[in-house]
Amino acid sequence: MNAIDVHTLVGAYALDAVPADEWETFEAHLRKCRACRSELDEFRETAVRLAHAVATPPPARIRERVIEQVGRTRQLAPVVSRMPSHRGRMGRRLVAAAAALVLVVAAGVTGVQIYQLQRGAAQREQLTSIVAAPDARSIHGTVSGGGRVTLVFSRRQAETLVIVDQLPPLPKGRTYQMWLLDNGTARSAGILDVPSLTQLSRVVKLPLTGTDGFGLTVEPRGGSRQPTTPVIARLSLS
Repeated sequence: MNAIDVHTLVGAYALDAVPADEWETFEAHLRKCRACRSELDEFRETAVRLAHAVATPPPARIRERVIEQVGRTRQLAPVVSRMPSHRGRMGRRLVAAAAALVLVVAAGVTGVQIYQLQRGAAQREQLTSIVAAPDARSIHGTVSGGGRVTLVFSRRQAETLVIVDQLPPLPKGRTYQMWLLDNGTARSAGILDVPSLTQLSRVVKLPLTGTDGFGLTVEPRGGSRQPTTPVIARLSLS
């Protein structure tokens, strides 16, 4: 693996997704590379915010049925296996995921409910693929009036992950709208029209060629063809 290749593993390392045969090589590089350590801190912060943004608790009725079933189900003795220390966190996640799946099946969840849970897992997998992309970049910015916005984008995948936190509620009939900015021009990237924007993640498939910035404005409900109010958040993509 050459120096260029090893730099591309930062996003995957933040998610514990580096292949086992490349893990030690990357950690050795990380100890010597200040730029990668700084980028890793940004990706880890993004990963934490992403986890909060996409976390969706199961419906109360499913939780109640799972708890009831656990009380009736005979518990097997734990099987202890030794795992390499640098992969411990990933191992625990896999064990937890498997245990959750067993409990859901034992509780007799219907096909529709299983689909809804799987759809949430599919969304998380899609978001993870962007963060772990070899050319992924993570940038953060503040929003005028309160709130933060984080972008993780991959030009190779032509996808941008938008995470917003604590955006103030808007008056009735107004919505937040995203824009791709380039040399004074703006193209709509969609609206963030949801009841609560305390925490939200949104994956946007965007043609990033010829784009050097991302903007956020407040527009009439349904959006506008061009910004009609000042940009309240601007992030550079160059």
